[in-house]
Amino acid sequence: MLILFDFFNAQNRHLHDVLLKANPNADYVVINDNGFLPKNMASIVNFYTKHYAVKKGLQKAMYFNELPVPDLYQIAANNEAGQVFHMNQKVADIHFSKLYPGKRLIESVDWLDKDAKVVVSNFYNRLGFLYKRNLYNAAHELILTSYLNEDGVEVITINPRTKDIIVNFAGQTRVYHSLTEFTVATIKLMGISYDKLIYDSLSTPLFVNKELNQTGDSILIWHEALQNKQIPGNMLTLADMPKQRVLFQNLKDFNQVSKELAEKKVRAGFIGAAYREIADSDFNRDVTIVTASDSLEGIEELLTNLGEYTFNVVAKTLMSNKLHSLGERYRNLKLFPSQTDSKISEFISNSGIYLDINNGNKIPDVIEQVLANGKLIYSLDSTVGDQQLIPVKQIYPSVEKLLQTLSELNPDVYQLRVDRQYRDLKDGTFEAYFEDKLFS
Repeated sequence: MLILFDFFNAQNRHLHDVLLKANPNADYVVINDNGFLPKNMASIVNFYTKHYAVKKGLQKAMYFNELPVPDLYQIAANNEAGQVFHMNQKVADIHFSKLYPGKRLIESVDWLDKDAKVVVSNFYNRLGFLYKRNLYNAAHELILTSYLNEDGVEVITINPRTKDIIVNFAGQTRVYHSLTEFTVATIKLMGISYDKLIYDSLSTPLFVNKELNQTGDSILIWHEALQNKQIPGNMLTLADMPKQRVLFQNLKDFNQVSKELAEKKVRAGFIGAAYREIADSDFNRDVTIVTASDSLEGIEELLTNLGEYTFNVVAKTLMSNKLHSLGERYRNLKLFPSQTDSKISEFISNSGIYLDINNGNKIPDVIEQVLANGKLIYSLDSTVGDQQLIPVKQIYPSVEKLLQTLSELNPDVYQLRVDRQYRDLKDGTFEAYFEDKLFS
Protein backbone atom coordinates (compact mmCIF):
# COMPACT_ATOMS: atom_id res chain seq x y z
CA MET A 1 0.00 0.00 0.00
CA LEU A 2 1.28 3.45 -0.96
CA ILE A 3 0.49 6.49 1.20
CA LEU A 4 1.33 9.61 -0.78
CA PHE A 5 1.66 13.12 0.65
CA ASP A 6 2.05 16.35 -1.29
CA PHE A 7 4.00 18.02 1.54
CA PHE A 8 4.89 17.04 5.09
CA ASN A 9 4.01 19.88 7.45
CA ALA A 10 2.31 20.79 10.71
CA GLN A 11 -1.11 20.56 9.03
CA ASN A 12 -0.87 16.91 7.99
CA ARG A 13 1.60 15.54 10.54
CA HIS A 14 -1.19 14.11 12.69
CA LEU A 15 -2.69 12.31 9.68
CA HIS A 16 0.73 10.82 8.94
CA ASP A 17 1.17 9.72 12.56
CA VAL A 18 -2.24 8.02 12.76
CA LEU A 19 -1.74 6.21 9.47
CA LEU A 20 1.75 5.12 10.51
CA LYS A 21 0.54 3.66 13.80
CA ALA A 22 -2.23 1.80 12.01
CA ASN A 23 -0.17 0.72 8.97
CA PRO A 24 3.54 0.61 9.85
CA ASN A 25 4.41 -1.56 6.85
CA ALA A 26 2.95 0.73 4.19
CA ASP A 27 5.20 2.84 1.95
CA TYR A 28 5.09 6.54 2.89
CA VAL A 29 6.22 8.94 0.17
CA VAL A 30 6.22 12.74 -0.04
CA ILE A 31 6.43 14.64 -3.31
CA ASN A 32 7.71 18.03 -2.09
CA ASP A 33 10.58 17.41 0.33
CA ASN A 34 11.19 20.13 2.96
CA GLY A 35 14.36 18.52 4.30
CA PHE A 36 12.84 17.56 7.65
CA LEU A 37 10.98 14.36 6.81
CA PRO A 38 10.58 11.63 9.45
CA LYS A 39 12.79 8.60 8.96
CA ASN A 40 9.94 6.35 7.81
CA MET A 41 9.04 8.68 4.94
CA ALA A 42 10.68 8.46 1.52
CA SER A 43 10.81 11.37 -0.87
CA ILE A 44 10.80 11.55 -4.64
CA VAL A 45 13.88 13.78 -4.61
CA ASN A 46 15.83 11.77 -2.05
CA PHE A 47 15.54 8.65 -4.21
CA TYR A 48 18.09 10.34 -6.49
CA THR A 49 20.09 12.63 -4.19
CA LYS A 50 20.31 10.39 -1.09
CA HIS A 51 20.56 13.60 0.93
CA TYR A 52 19.27 11.89 4.09
CA ALA A 53 22.17 9.42 3.94
CA VAL A 54 25.07 11.88 3.71
CA LYS A 55 28.07 11.29 5.97
CA LYS A 56 29.48 14.81 5.67
CA GLY A 57 28.61 17.84 7.75
CA LEU A 58 26.86 18.22 11.08
CA GLN A 59 24.77 15.03 11.06
CA LYS A 60 22.06 17.01 12.86
CA ALA A 61 19.77 19.90 12.07
CA MET A 62 21.69 23.17 11.83
CA TYR A 63 21.19 25.56 14.75
CA PHE A 64 21.01 29.22 13.74
CA ASN A 65 24.54 30.10 14.92
CA GLU A 66 26.07 27.10 13.13
CA LEU A 67 25.47 28.61 9.69
CA PRO A 68 28.84 28.99 7.92
CA VAL A 69 29.50 32.68 7.25
CA PRO A 70 32.62 34.67 6.30
CA ASP A 71 34.75 36.39 8.92
CA LEU A 72 33.31 39.62 10.34
CA TYR A 73 29.75 38.54 9.49
CA GLN A 74 27.31 38.43 12.40
CA ILE A 75 24.25 36.26 12.97
CA ALA A 76 21.26 37.47 15.00
CA ALA A 77 18.02 35.60 15.70
CA ASN A 78 14.88 35.33 17.77
CA ASN A 79 12.49 32.39 17.95
CA GLU A 80 10.79 33.36 14.69
CA ALA A 81 13.65 34.04 12.27
CA GLY A 82 17.28 35.05 11.92
CA GLN A 83 19.43 37.46 9.93
CA VAL A 84 23.04 37.76 8.84
CA PHE A 85 24.74 41.18 8.92
CA HIS A 86 27.94 42.59 7.50
CA MET A 87 29.02 46.10 8.47
CA ASN A 88 25.51 46.78 9.81
CA GLN A 89 23.89 45.78 6.52
CA LYS A 90 21.60 42.76 6.37
CA VAL A 91 22.92 40.27 3.84
CA ALA A 92 20.72 37.23 4.53
CA ASP A 93 17.41 36.12 6.04
CA ILE A 94 17.32 32.82 7.93
CA HIS A 95 14.12 30.77 7.98
CA PHE A 96 13.53 28.14 10.65
CA SER A 97 11.71 24.85 10.31
CA LYS A 98 8.04 25.29 11.19
CA LEU A 99 7.94 21.65 12.26
CA TYR A 100 10.10 22.53 15.26
CA PRO A 101 9.04 26.03 16.36
CA GLY A 102 11.21 27.75 18.91
CA LYS A 103 14.20 25.49 18.24
CA ARG A 104 15.79 27.82 15.66
CA LEU A 105 16.66 24.98 13.28
CA ILE A 106 17.60 26.30 9.86
CA GLU A 107 15.45 25.22 6.93
CA SER A 108 16.59 27.82 4.41
CA VAL A 109 18.71 30.96 4.04
CA ASP A 110 17.97 33.76 1.56
CA TRP A 111 21.15 35.61 0.56
CA LEU A 112 20.49 39.21 -0.48
CA ASP A 113 22.05 41.74 -2.83
CA LYS A 114 22.71 45.38 -1.92
CA ASP A 115 19.06 46.21 -2.69
CA ALA A 116 17.86 43.52 -0.24
CA LYS A 117 16.63 41.32 -3.12
CA VAL A 118 17.10 37.56 -2.88
CA VAL A 119 19.89 36.26 -5.11
CA VAL A 120 20.13 32.67 -3.94
CA SER A 121 18.27 30.53 -1.40
CA ASN A 122 20.04 27.60 0.22
CA PHE A 123 17.99 24.82 1.84
CA TYR A 124 19.30 22.56 4.62
CA ASN A 125 17.93 19.22 5.77
CA ARG A 126 17.66 17.63 9.22
CA LEU A 127 21.33 16.60 8.94
CA GLY A 128 22.46 20.17 8.34
CA PHE A 129 23.27 19.33 4.71
CA LEU A 130 22.73 21.80 1.85
CA TYR A 131 20.52 19.69 -0.42
CA LYS A 132 18.65 22.29 -2.49
CA ARG A 133 19.32 25.71 -4.02
CA ASN A 134 17.11 28.31 -5.72
CA LEU A 135 18.64 30.93 -8.04
CA TYR A 136 16.98 34.27 -8.85
CA ASN A 137 17.60 36.87 -11.54
CA ALA A 138 17.87 40.64 -11.11
CA ALA A 139 14.08 40.97 -11.25
CA HIS A 140 13.80 38.56 -8.31
CA GLU A 141 12.31 35.85 -10.51
CA LEU A 142 13.13 32.24 -9.74
CA ILE A 143 15.17 30.92 -12.67
CA LEU A 144 16.48 27.56 -11.45
CA THR A 145 16.00 25.01 -8.66
CA SER A 146 18.73 22.45 -8.06
CA TYR A 147 18.93 19.39 -5.80
CA LEU A 148 22.40 18.28 -4.77
CA ASN A 149 24.02 15.00 -3.77
CA GLU A 150 26.62 14.52 -1.04
CA ASP A 151 29.40 15.83 -3.30
CA GLY A 152 27.48 19.01 -4.08
CA VAL A 153 26.76 17.86 -7.64
CA GLU A 154 23.44 18.86 -9.20
CA VAL A 155 21.40 15.68 -9.63
CA ILE A 156 18.02 17.30 -10.33
CA THR A 157 17.40 20.69 -11.93
CA ILE A 158 14.01 22.31 -12.43
CA ASN A 159 13.24 25.12 -14.85
CA PRO A 160 10.35 27.03 -13.22
CA ARG A 161 9.28 28.61 -16.50
CA THR A 162 9.00 25.47 -18.62
CA LYS A 163 8.37 23.14 -15.61
CA ASP A 164 10.90 20.73 -17.12
CA ILE A 165 12.71 18.52 -14.62
CA ILE A 166 16.13 17.17 -15.66
CA VAL A 167 17.48 14.19 -13.72
CA ASN A 168 21.05 12.92 -13.95
CA PHE A 169 21.00 9.47 -12.40
CA ALA A 170 22.78 6.14 -12.89
CA GLY A 171 24.74 7.46 -15.86
CA GLN A 172 21.64 8.63 -17.70
CA THR A 173 19.90 11.97 -18.21
CA ARG A 174 16.12 11.98 -18.20
CA VAL A 175 13.80 14.91 -18.87
CA TYR A 176 10.30 15.09 -17.39
CA HIS A 177 7.83 17.75 -18.42
CA SER A 178 5.77 17.96 -15.24
CA LEU A 179 5.97 17.14 -11.55
CA THR A 180 3.28 14.51 -12.07
CA GLU A 181 5.27 12.73 -14.79
CA PHE A 182 8.42 12.88 -12.65
CA THR A 183 6.63 11.51 -9.58
CA VAL A 184 4.93 8.66 -11.44
CA ALA A 185 8.20 7.56 -13.05
CA THR A 186 10.07 7.70 -9.75
CA ILE A 187 7.48 5.68 -7.83
CA LYS A 188 7.75 2.99 -10.50
CA LEU A 189 11.56 3.03 -10.21
CA MET A 190 11.21 2.67 -6.43
CA GLY A 191 9.37 -0.60 -6.95
CA ILE A 192 6.54 0.40 -4.62
CA SER A 193 3.19 -1.39 -4.80
CA TYR A 194 0.36 1.04 -5.53
CA ASP A 195 -2.62 -1.26 -6.04
CA LYS A 196 -3.96 0.43 -2.88
CA LEU A 197 -3.22 4.12 -2.62
CA ILE A 198 -4.02 6.75 0.02
CA TYR A 199 -3.30 10.42 -0.65
CA ASP A 200 -4.01 13.75 1.04
CA SER A 201 -4.24 16.45 -1.62
CA LEU A 202 -6.16 17.40 -4.75
CA SER A 203 -3.07 18.81 -6.43
CA THR A 204 -0.16 16.66 -7.64
CA PRO A 205 -1.08 13.55 -5.56
CA LEU A 206 -4.49 13.43 -7.26
CA PHE A 207 -2.93 13.52 -10.73
CA VAL A 208 -0.35 10.91 -9.73
CA ASN A 209 -3.14 8.72 -8.41
CA LYS A 210 -5.00 8.98 -11.71
CA GLU A 211 -1.88 8.00 -13.65
CA LEU A 212 -0.86 5.14 -11.37
CA ASN A 213 -4.10 3.72 -10.13
CA GLN A 214 -6.86 4.19 -12.68
CA THR A 215 -8.46 0.83 -11.92
CA GLY A 216 -7.22 0.17 -8.37
CA ASP A 217 -8.55 1.19 -4.97
CA SER A 218 -7.57 4.63 -3.73
CA ILE A 219 -8.70 6.97 -0.97
CA LEU A 220 -8.36 10.70 -0.60
CA ILE A 221 -8.33 11.60 3.11
CA TRP A 222 -9.51 15.19 3.19
CA HIS A 223 -8.10 17.07 6.20
CA GLU A 224 -8.27 20.63 4.88
CA ALA A 225 -11.11 23.04 5.64
CA LEU A 226 -13.57 23.58 2.81
CA GLN A 227 -13.45 27.08 1.36
CA ASN A 228 -16.84 28.82 1.42
CA LYS A 229 -18.55 25.44 1.91
CA GLN A 230 -17.73 24.60 -1.71
CA ILE A 231 -16.60 21.25 -3.07
CA PRO A 232 -13.19 21.66 -4.74
CA GLY A 233 -13.53 21.17 -8.48
CA ASN A 234 -10.86 18.46 -8.63
CA MET A 235 -12.78 16.39 -6.08
CA LEU A 236 -15.67 16.04 -8.50
CA THR A 237 -13.39 14.41 -11.09
CA LEU A 238 -13.26 11.32 -8.86
CA ALA A 239 -16.73 10.44 -10.16
CA ASP A 240 -14.98 9.10 -13.27
CA MET A 241 -13.09 6.54 -11.16
CA PRO A 242 -15.51 4.06 -9.53
CA LYS A 243 -12.96 2.63 -7.06
CA GLN A 244 -11.97 6.05 -5.73
CA ARG A 245 -13.34 7.42 -2.45
CA VAL A 246 -13.07 10.56 -0.32
CA LEU A 247 -13.01 10.30 3.47
CA PHE A 248 -13.53 13.51 5.44
CA GLN A 249 -11.89 14.10 8.80
CA ASN A 250 -14.27 16.95 9.62
CA LEU A 251 -17.90 15.88 10.09
CA LYS A 252 -19.31 19.38 9.62
CA ASP A 253 -17.66 19.69 6.21
CA PHE A 254 -18.81 16.21 5.24
CA ASN A 255 -22.42 16.94 6.18
CA GLN A 256 -22.37 20.15 4.17
CA VAL A 257 -21.33 18.49 0.91
CA SER A 258 -22.27 14.80 1.21
CA LYS A 259 -25.59 15.18 -0.62
CA GLU A 260 -24.03 17.03 -3.54
CA LEU A 261 -21.16 14.54 -3.75
CA ALA A 262 -23.66 11.68 -3.91
CA GLU A 263 -25.58 13.46 -6.66
CA LYS A 264 -22.32 13.88 -8.60
CA LYS A 265 -21.52 10.16 -8.14
CA VAL A 266 -18.49 10.76 -5.92
CA ARG A 267 -18.15 8.10 -3.22
CA ALA A 268 -17.59 9.84 0.11
CA GLY A 269 -17.68 9.11 3.82
CA PHE A 270 -16.58 10.33 7.24
CA ILE A 271 -13.58 8.96 9.13
CA GLY A 272 -12.73 11.55 11.81
CA ALA A 273 -9.26 12.59 12.89
CA ALA A 274 -8.77 9.95 15.63
CA TYR A 275 -6.90 12.18 18.05
CA ARG A 276 -7.84 10.28 21.19
CA GLU A 277 -5.45 7.48 22.14
CA ILE A 278 -6.16 7.18 25.88
CA ALA A 279 -9.75 6.29 26.68
CA ASP A 280 -9.89 7.20 30.36
CA SER A 281 -8.18 10.01 32.22
CA ASP A 282 -8.21 10.56 35.97
CA PHE A 283 -9.40 13.88 37.33
CA ASN A 284 -6.91 16.24 38.93
CA ARG A 285 -6.69 19.99 39.34
CA ASP A 286 -3.34 20.42 37.62
CA VAL A 287 -3.77 22.83 34.71
CA THR A 288 -1.20 23.09 31.93
CA ILE A 289 -0.67 26.13 29.69
CA VAL A 290 2.04 25.91 27.03
CA THR A 291 2.95 29.34 25.73
CA ALA A 292 5.37 31.24 23.52
CA SER A 293 4.38 34.60 25.02
CA ASP A 294 3.79 36.19 28.43
CA SER A 295 0.24 37.25 27.54
CA LEU A 296 -2.16 34.84 29.27
CA GLU A 297 -5.76 36.01 29.06
CA GLY A 298 -7.43 36.27 32.48
CA ILE A 299 -4.66 34.44 34.30
CA GLU A 300 -4.79 36.61 37.43
CA GLU A 301 -8.55 36.19 37.75
CA LEU A 302 -8.18 32.42 37.47
CA LEU A 303 -5.32 32.32 39.98
CA THR A 304 -7.23 34.46 42.47
CA ASN A 305 -10.50 32.52 42.34
CA LEU A 306 -9.25 28.96 41.87
CA GLY A 307 -6.86 28.47 44.73
CA GLU A 308 -7.44 24.72 44.71
CA TYR A 309 -5.99 24.49 41.18
CA THR A 310 -2.29 24.50 40.27
CA PHE A 311 -1.50 26.34 37.04
CA ASN A 312 1.64 25.07 35.31
CA VAL A 313 2.84 27.55 32.69
CA VAL A 314 5.36 25.85 30.41
CA ALA A 315 7.56 27.36 27.70
CA LYS A 316 10.37 26.25 25.43
CA THR A 317 12.24 29.49 26.07
CA LEU A 318 13.11 31.75 28.96
CA MET A 319 10.22 33.66 30.54
CA SER A 320 9.72 37.38 30.96
CA ASN A 321 9.85 39.38 34.17
CA LYS A 322 6.09 39.79 33.86
CA LEU A 323 5.51 36.05 34.37
CA HIS A 324 8.15 35.76 37.07
CA SER A 325 6.45 38.58 38.95
CA LEU A 326 3.15 36.69 38.81
CA GLY A 327 4.91 33.57 40.04
CA GLU A 328 6.13 35.42 43.11
CA ARG A 329 2.65 36.73 43.92
CA TYR A 330 0.59 33.56 43.42
CA ARG A 331 1.46 30.31 45.17
CA ASN A 332 -0.71 28.27 42.78
CA LEU A 333 1.24 29.43 39.70
CA LYS A 334 4.26 27.32 38.73
CA LEU A 335 6.60 28.47 35.97
CA PHE A 336 8.65 26.07 33.85
CA PRO A 337 10.81 27.89 31.28
CA SER A 338 13.21 26.27 28.78
CA GLN A 339 11.42 22.92 28.65
CA THR A 340 12.08 20.20 26.08
CA ASP A 341 9.39 18.61 23.93
CA SER A 342 9.49 15.47 26.08
CA LYS A 343 8.99 17.50 29.27
CA ILE A 344 6.07 19.37 27.70
CA SER A 345 4.51 16.02 26.82
CA GLU A 346 5.01 14.93 30.41
CA PHE A 347 3.22 18.01 31.76
CA ILE A 348 0.29 17.36 29.42
CA SER A 349 0.13 13.70 30.38
CA ASN A 350 0.11 14.47 34.11
CA SER A 351 -2.41 17.30 34.02
CA GLY A 352 -6.18 17.05 34.10
CA ILE A 353 -6.96 20.19 32.11
CA TYR A 354 -5.34 22.22 29.36
CA LEU A 355 -6.09 25.92 28.86
CA ASP A 356 -5.54 27.53 25.46
CA ILE A 357 -5.53 31.08 26.82
CA ASN A 358 -2.18 32.37 25.58
CA ASN A 359 -2.15 35.19 23.05
CA GLY A 360 0.34 35.21 20.19
CA ASN A 361 1.92 32.27 18.42
CA LYS A 362 0.83 28.77 19.37
CA ILE A 363 3.21 25.84 19.79
CA PRO A 364 2.23 23.30 17.09
CA ASP A 365 1.01 19.84 18.09
CA VAL A 366 0.27 20.80 21.70
CA ILE A 367 -3.51 20.64 21.26
CA GLU A 368 -3.15 17.34 19.41
CA GLN A 369 -1.15 15.94 22.33
CA VAL A 370 -3.82 17.09 24.78
CA LEU A 371 -6.50 15.33 22.75
CA ALA A 372 -4.39 12.19 22.35
CA ASN A 373 -4.03 12.01 26.14
CA GLY A 374 -7.77 12.27 26.78
CA LYS A 375 -7.56 15.58 28.65
CA LEU A 376 -10.15 18.32 28.90
CA ILE A 377 -9.34 21.45 26.96
CA TYR A 378 -10.85 24.93 27.24
CA SER A 379 -10.19 28.19 25.44
CA LEU A 380 -11.50 31.72 24.91
CA ASP A 381 -12.88 33.44 21.83
CA SER A 382 -10.01 35.92 22.03
CA THR A 383 -7.20 33.34 22.25
CA VAL A 384 -8.34 30.15 20.52
CA GLY A 385 -5.91 28.76 17.96
CA ASP A 386 -7.28 25.94 15.81
CA GLN A 387 -11.05 26.00 16.29
CA GLN A 388 -11.45 22.61 14.63
CA LEU A 389 -9.65 20.97 17.56
CA ILE A 390 -11.72 22.44 20.39
CA PRO A 391 -15.50 21.98 20.69
CA VAL A 392 -17.45 25.21 20.31
CA LYS A 393 -19.04 24.65 23.73
CA GLN A 394 -15.58 24.75 25.31
CA ILE A 395 -14.56 28.07 23.76
CA TYR A 396 -15.89 30.77 26.07
CA PRO A 397 -16.70 34.41 25.37
CA SER A 398 -15.29 35.54 28.72
CA VAL A 399 -12.95 34.51 31.51
CA GLU A 400 -15.94 34.54 33.88
CA LYS A 401 -17.62 31.70 31.96
CA LEU A 402 -14.39 29.69 31.98
CA LEU A 403 -13.97 30.34 35.69
CA GLN A 404 -17.47 29.06 36.38
CA THR A 405 -16.85 25.83 34.43
CA LEU A 406 -13.58 25.10 36.21
CA SER A 407 -15.09 25.78 39.63
CA GLU A 408 -17.83 23.20 38.93
CA LEU A 409 -15.50 20.39 37.85
CA ASN A 410 -15.19 17.40 40.17
CA PRO A 411 -14.32 13.68 39.88
CA ASP A 412 -17.96 12.72 39.29
CA VAL A 413 -18.42 14.86 36.16
CA TYR A 414 -14.88 14.95 34.77
CA GLN A 415 -14.97 11.79 32.64
CA LEU A 416 -18.46 12.67 31.42
CA ARG A 417 -17.11 16.04 30.22
CA VAL A 418 -14.14 14.34 28.56
CA ASP A 419 -16.37 11.87 26.71
CA ARG A 420 -18.68 14.68 25.61
CA GLN A 421 -15.67 16.61 24.33
CA TYR A 422 -14.78 13.84 21.89
CA ARG A 423 -18.39 13.31 20.86
CA ASP A 424 -18.66 17.01 20.06
CA LEU A 425 -15.43 16.86 18.07
CA LYS A 426 -16.75 13.85 16.10
CA ASP A 427 -13.28 12.46 16.59
CA GLY A 428 -13.66 9.08 14.90
CA THR A 429 -11.71 5.99 15.93
CA PHE A 430 -8.11 4.94 15.45
CA GLU A 431 -9.25 1.49 14.26
CA ALA A 432 -10.85 3.07 11.18
CA TYR A 433 -7.37 3.82 9.82
CA PHE A 434 -6.25 0.20 9.53
CA GLU A 435 -5.80 -0.95 5.93
CA ASP A 436 -8.46 -3.66 6.13
CA LYS A 437 -10.99 -1.13 7.49
CA LEU A 438 -10.11 1.58 4.98
CA PHE A 439 -10.48 -0.70 1.98
CA SER A 440 -13.31 -2.91 3.22
